[in-house]
Formats: sequence, structure tokens, C-alpha cells
Amino acid sequence: MADFLFAELFVQDLSTLEPCIDFDGDYAGLLNSAELSLEAPRFVNFIAGQTSSLGAQILEGRTALSLELGDSGEILGVETSAGTIAAHNVLLAAGPDSAEELARLTGFDGFATRFPVRRSPGLLLTTPDLSPRHLLRRVVYWDETPDLHVLPHFSGGLRMGAEDTDGMVAENDDEAARRAGGEKLLQRARERIAGFPEDLGVDDCHLGLGVRAMPEDGRSIADALPGAEGLYVVATHSGITLAPILGRLMAEFIDSGERPELLTPYALSRFPGFST
Repeated sequence: MADFLFAELFVQDLSTLEPCIDFDGDYAGLLNSAELSLEAPRFVNFIAGQTSSLGAQILEGRTALSLELGDSGEILGVETSAGTIAAHNVLLAAGPDSAEELARLTGFDGFATRFPVRRSPGLLLTTPDLSPRHLLRRVVYWDETPDLHVLPHFSGGLRMGAEDTDGMVAENDDEAARRAGGEKLLQRARERIAGFPEDLGVDDCHLGLGVRAMPEDGRSIADALPGAEGLYVVATHSGITLAPILGRLMAEFIDSGERPELLTPYALSRFPGFST
């Protein structure tokens, strides 16, 4: 059988794959056979363990305060709350805090407003364990208005979000906005997933807010910082998904001094004020 990434499906096939979803009307969908899901904290802990087993040292609980520089501006290390760590190359991967951390480490306040990464909040609601109901088997995205995406969570519950509820907390992140967004998500789940508990309320669920790093043009940043020899930066949405490939390419970049061709579209030089 030939390998494939996407297959176009229609109502009968979709209903076979996800029998608890009401595919009324002229529904069509795409099945991505290559896309998997993972729980980010477990993934990070696993990667940390693998890294340690290869001889790397992982230092936690140390706040990076500033860069240690030589007379000609070369990097000598990082001053932390627990002392100096010697290093000739430093890679900053601070997600949505990239701009503020660059400003603090370099002492150049302009990075706090000029670095082209903004904060993109995402509201996620996770239900209690619903596994006896067998409601969903896969990650499902409804590409319609109002949209919805639902993930069968490892806890046995369902985790869900939507673009417009993300917008609600982006405009005004307080408890009322989060609860209102959560109610919208639950109502959409009731309307679209047969057997979803009618009496399940926001207070029965967990509401969480994830703040994502979003480069201004929507594409990853993975580059050496112009004018700062030995300082590199990575900032991207979907960091967990892209971490393995970005990590490998940035390691190659730092080790060889030559930018891998795959990283060319993600250079900082595409933004005003960051040309080399």
C-alpha cells in the first residue's frame, strides 16, 4: 500500500472514522495519517533524559541575568543567579518572552519593543475523564464558523480550543473572559459530538492559557543575531512540533558556522532593522 499524508474523505467515511460526530449535510474532510499527538511535559522530560544520557548537563532553576563579553564583544559566558556559565555560543529559546530576555541579556532595551515576536494567547479547556463514552478517536478540526479543535487527552478527557475564544482572552484576559470562552467551547462540543454530557459545565473542567511565540510574519525565526557574534535565537509557534528539526539545524549552524540551506527562509534579515 502506498504511503500518504492526506486523504480526502466524505460523509460515509468520516462517520466510520468518528461515529460520535454528526456529519450532516455535505461534509468533506482530510485525514492526515502522519499526524500524531503528544503531551508536551512528558515529551520534554523524555528529551531531557535522553540528552542527559548522552553526557549533556541540564541546569535548572538558574535565572539568566546577562551575557559575559570579552574586550572585542565576543561571548564568554552567561551570568546567572547561581554564578557564571562559561560558553562561547549561546542559543536563546525563550518563546513569547524572547524580546524581553534579549533586552535583559544584552542590555539593549530596544529589543523589548523591536524584536519581531508577539505573544499569542490560546485558551484550552480540558474536560474530566470521559473515556467510558469513547467520544473521539482522533484529533479533529472543524474548519467552519464557529471553528473548534478537539484532542482526546491522555487523562481520558477531551481538550478543546478555537480561534475566536483565543481572541477573547487576547483582548481581555480575566476570569470572566476565560469562563465565557469555556462556555462557548462546551456548547460547540455538545452540538457536534453525540453523547457529550449536556450537564458538563466550566466548573467541572480545567481552563488553561498557553501563551505562544508568534513571529510577526507567522514564520519561524532561527538565526544568529546580527552584530552579536556567538548569540543565536529561535522563536516559533508550534515549538514542540518543530523542536527536533530546529534543534538539529541550529546545532549544525553553531558547530559549522555555516547556515544550513533549510534555515535560509527563517533568517532575521527579512525584518527591518535586522540586516547583516
